[in-house]
Amino acid sequence: MEYFGDRTWSTLSTSLLTLLVLWVAYIFVGMVEKFLITPMRLKRIMNRQGVQGPSAPLFVGNMPEVIRLQKASEEKDMKTGDYDIVARILPYHIQNCQAYVGDYMTNVTSDIIAKTAFGSSYKKGKKVLEQLFALVNLTNQRNKQRFATIPGYSIIPMPLNIKIILTKLAVSKSLGEIIQSRKDMVKGDNNAYGNDLLGFMLNAAMEEIAIEGGKVHFGMQSLIDNCKTFFLAGQETTSTLLTWTMMLLASHTTWQERAREEVIEVCGHKDHPIDANMFRKFKTLDMILNETLRLFSIVPVQNRQTLMDVHLGELHIPKGLALYFPRLAIHHDPTLWGEDVHEFKPERFVDGIAKATKHPLALMPFSFGPRFCVGQGFALDEAKSILVVILQ
Repeated sequence: MEYFGDRTWSTLSTSLLTLLVLWVAYIFVGMVEKFLITPMRLKRIMNRQGVQGPSAPLFVGNMPEVIRLQKASEEKDMKTGDYDIVARILPYHIQNCQAYVGDYMTNVTSDIIAKTAFGSSYKKGKKVLEQLFALVNLTNQRNKQRFATIPGYSIIPMPLNIKIILTKLAVSKSLGEIIQSRKDMVKGDNNAYGNDLLGFMLNAAMEEIAIEGGKVHFGMQSLIDNCKTFFLAGQETTSTLLTWTMMLLASHTTWQERAREEVIEVCGHKDHPIDANMFRKFKTLDMILNETLRLFSIVPVQNRQTLMDVHLGELHIPKGLALYFPRLAIHHDPTLWGEDVHEFKPERFVDGIAKATKHPLALMPFSFGPRFCVGQGFALDEAKSILVVILQ
């Protein structure tokens, strides 16, 4: 009996140990499936569709970051009369939207600007954009350095300055190759430069040559500089405008629905073609974009310098004086816009810009006068096009 009992106990122990091992293995495989394989699979599916998101640590995911942001938000008191509770209740939503909606808009506007500027040379244009972004980032790094304001600091052969110079040369080389390639392609037929921005500029250059009897005033460097300006001014500004617009529509769903209803009424549902004649019918989108441009001025400050003596009433403004226009402060001035100046209220533009404020030039996101931004129409049409597709 003792032998039989020991053997039985040994068999039972082995069986229990086997079951325990199988149970642990089952739990382990389940955890690997749930916390590693499934998240990776879902993230891969979304990434293929262009939807990005924050990286998630194993097992705990984004919850520690969500909790941290929530605690930081709750430690701050809200101002009396401030009903914008999204940033307080959903701070992680605001952070992720700023990080990933902005990236998405940057990619979309980069595609559009490259196609518009270079047409068939689109892929090379995208390369130039990447180089320009790198140049902007490097320049911003230098501007934040302690000695950046010292005269001549930018030409001192330090590692960052050398990197900036090399990136500038790379941008000019890439643009020069695209321009020369387009010139070589037409073989003397000036009308064959194409109907993209580069083609228009090359045609303009040829017309100047004909008018001036062979004197070139719009040469290679002018073409390169204009391409840089168009790229930087036309891409990042529209991307920023779209990012803020998406943030505001996400926080104010009533206006989001009004905009969607207008889009469906004017353009139809998804995949319905959009044409330029539809843009003038977007009254609600115009109001939303104007209010976004007012609240979040793309260029907060504008600088000008007088080229001649000017008299404004009794005020004498001498030649060479630097003028500073704080657009953002003007757009948030309660004496011009009323006490609700800090609120998102697109309805203030229901009767147009002139009647929305106490001064006809109080809204100047693209400046004003003869030197206003020539890309204003393009930027707004581009923004409307992208918003229409998203709202559809």
